[in-house]
Amino acid sequence: MIEMVDNQAQCLLLDYRSCSLVDFAKPYCESRLPDMLSRHIPLSLFYQCMIRKLLARFRCTDLDDYLKTRAMQEQSDHLGGLFADAGIGTVLIDDSPSNSTDMLLPAAQMAQLTNLNINRVLGIEPLLERLFVENDTFDLALRSLERALDSAIEESAQNNLRVVALKTTLANGGFALEVSTIASARTAYHPARKEVLDTGRLGRTAAYNYLLTVVLELAIKRGLPVQIRGSGDHQAMLADSNPLAFQPILRAQRFADLKVVFLHSYPFVREAAYLASVYPGVFFDLSLANSLLAPDLTRLYYEALSAAPYSKLLAGTGGNSQPESFWYGATCLRRGLSEALKELTEKGYLLKAQMEEVERAVLRSNAINLYNLH
Repeated sequence: MIEMVDNQAQCLLLDYRSCSLVDFAKPYCESRLPDMLSRHIPLSLFYQCMIRKLLARFRCTDLDDYLKTRAMQEQSDHLGGLFADAGIGTVLIDDSPSNSTDMLLPAAQMAQLTNLNINRVLGIEPLLERLFVENDTFDLALRSLERALDSAIEESAQNNLRVVALKTTLANGGFALEVSTIASARTAYHPARKEVLDTGRLGRTAAYNYLLTVVLELAIKRGLPVQIRGSGDHQAMLADSNPLAFQPILRAQRFADLKVVFLHSYPFVREAAYLASVYPGVFFDLSLANSLLAPDLTRLYYEALSAAPYSKLLAGTGGNSQPESFWYGATCLRRGLSEALKELTEKGYLLKAQMEEVERAVLRSNAINLYNLH
């Protein structure tokens, strides 16, 4: 089995072993509506398939029995077993604080419990939120930005977590990022800062847009790829989450050397693959789709590999909060990719001797090269 680099994941819950059935279902639904999580997700075919596979692997009678077994098992044994079974060796963790009050397992502790090689993806929005809180004028925030970024990277390194990428949610406002003038950014700063002080969250304003573009330039300067989460975020309007809307940034000379990774991609797999086929610095993954669209994965990987060079496609489980989401995402990913490669071979688009090379590139090599994980 080719050891996989999981390009996209989030932290586990600190108390995941004492979760409810609803909490257990959360990684498999972008909705946070209680009725969806309690009634409808358990009736999804992919979810029922995952439960059957879990029960068979751990010889349990039902989900309640599995959760009790999991709670009694030594944590490192359970986690290590799941990740080893999935063939995951390296994980890129986004440990940015979420909107919920859930306590997260520190990435460093997760590394110890799983024996995984864990690297960190640094969230841009939490960094900017702190900047807005700490600086009462736009000019102070702008002057502090580079130092704040470097301090966050250095602090992470001191905790034995290397920052290998930055990540943006584009403040959940869609991919159409307007390049603001410094004058408009100054005007917008005080209302934007008040919103952060009142709610703790950034919105899409001229001040945010300007500072984000500066961060993109700093990412280029430091050789860090920028992951972009769009369609896989329940706060984002799906109609605004087509990666084609990001094309003006990709075409700007100012960002010619920017490396971006479109996360999740579905339902815009074709569009993400198109951009990856045009721009050298564009990469993409299917992450959450590996679980949420498990029955249709072969077609999705076939489409991705049909439109984009295989050097541009990355592996990501979209794992979060519960360890089974990593395990199931990786299991489905491997199956979908393998079946797509077989189909491409049968149709003459891929030589049989190339299959392992392409599989290794998607599961491992592409991420190692992009994120400099050597």
